Order: sequence, then structure tokens, then C-alpha cells
Amino acid sequence: MIPLATSYTRATSVDEALAALRGGAKPIAGGQSLVPMMRLRLASPDALVDLSGIPELTGIRQEGSEIVIGAMTRHRAVATSAEVQRGARQNGLRLYSMSEYTDLEKRDAELVAHAEFRKHLYAFAVVAEAKKAAAGLG
Repeated sequence: MIPLATSYTRATSVDEALAALRGGAKPIAGGQSLVPMMRLRLASPDALVDLSGIPELTGIRQEGSEIVIGAMTRHRAVATSAEVQRGARQNGLRLYSMSEYTDLEKRDAELVAHAEFRKHLYAFAVVAEAKKAAAGLG
């Protein structure tokens, strides 16, 4: 089936995305979950806002003693990041290859903020005392 007509905005900043979301748009990051539901007409949002064009949501960087991982960063980037590996070693931790937990296509497709985040990364985040920052409508 073809999804029903919907408006589409590719946000280029967090503020632009939040403005679209306040107007009732649904966020889309890669379409891995929502687009198939739209094809089956199980979901039919009036408007979509694409978050993939927001540079500050992607990447890994060192800020002082903290490692900042953007919500749109792919699992593969986290698993192969020198910053993340160095931070793990400094905290007496060892990150195992993600190939032990999921296949290559899934690692490339999944985002850090996605609900299917691998369990070993949650454990790492807890042990490393990770913090989460979010921007929202409230």
C-alpha cells in the first residue's frame, strides 16, 4: 500500500525540529519503524519532521572529562570510536565487539537513541555513570 499524504520537513536545528513538533508533527530519524507502519496504514501522521539533518545530534566528542554521544549517532560509530574505547579503558571497562550482539546491517541502521539499544551498552552507560540530556516540548 502507498502511505497517505503527509507533509515533510527536514529540520536543520533542534529549535526548528521542536517548532515542527509543537505543531503536531511526528519525528522521524531513519524510518525503520514508522515508514513500514505508514505503508500498512497503521500510522498516518499529518506531518513528519526528519531529525537526520541536525548536525548537533550526531557524533562523538570529548568535552572536558566527558564523552558526548549524539542521539542520532549510529551504533557502529560508538562501537568503533577511539574516544569511547579510551574512556572505557580509563574507567577500567572493556567494550566488546558489537558483532557479538547484532548483525552489520542492524549496527549501521540503529541510532543510539533508538529503543532497540543493545543491553551491553546500557550496562556500560550505568557503570560509566552516563548522563542523558534532552530537549523537549515541555
